[in-house]
Amino acid sequence: MLKKNYVLLVIAALVMASTTAVALGPLGAPNAQLRQGQYSVGVDYGYTEHDIGTGGRGTFRTNAFLANLGYGVADNVEIYGLIGMADGTIFGAADQFDASYDFAYGLGTKITLLDQGEIQWGMVTQMSWFDLDDSYIDRQTDNRVSEEVDGFEVKVGVGPTYTAMEGLHIYGGPMLHVLNQKWDDGFSYNDREVGIFAGVDYEIMDNISLLGEYQWTCDMEMVGVSVGFKF
Repeated sequence: MLKKNYVLLVIAALVMASTTAVALGPLGAPNAQLRQGQYSVGVDYGYTEHDIGTGGRGTFRTNAFLANLGYGVADNVEIYGLIGMADGTIFGAADQFDASYDFAYGLGTKITLLDQGEIQWGMVTQMSWFDLDDSYIDRQTDNRVSEEVDGFEVKVGVGPTYTAMEGLHIYGGPMLHVLNQKWDDGFSYNDREVGIFAGVDYEIMDNISLLGEYQWTCDMEMVGVSVGFKF
């Protein structure tokens, strides 16, 4: 019982560790988590911050809530889809963009590259898309301004997943993060950086797991949680 409470505290600490946190959601462990023919369903949440100060804009903040459906193609290959909502707000600049929740979706795959028992090495790749718009009164001109941004993101993580004890998995490694934003006023933001991702995945009940994760690059931070069920 003490071990279980300790693990839950570690996951909560990962969620609260970032004072700033665009990645839409957690990657999860980089190795395949499903056996061939097995399914999973879950809910992901991610809070991110990304510095897009170029062009007079500031820090772009996003909250994302995504349903996650996975399938085990083989014992070492898993695919999954994401669908849900994300919002977007800019802080620290004259730009007043503050978009409410709109459609977001994504696709991903996980591959186990090497199984060494307690340590499994793998690679996770995730692509996601979002489309946000806002309309507001400009404080300087008193004119109504409409803005829209289309976003595309790719994350690739490679690293080990360590089974510390039954049901407890700790993972992390280097991560490539690519973000492209196109604004309808002609502004375009493209960023490609290498950072890190790390997380804890704990099976709180049979086939039900709770995950906490942190991602970092020089311009981006993300903190996320996920609850999943395998069947």
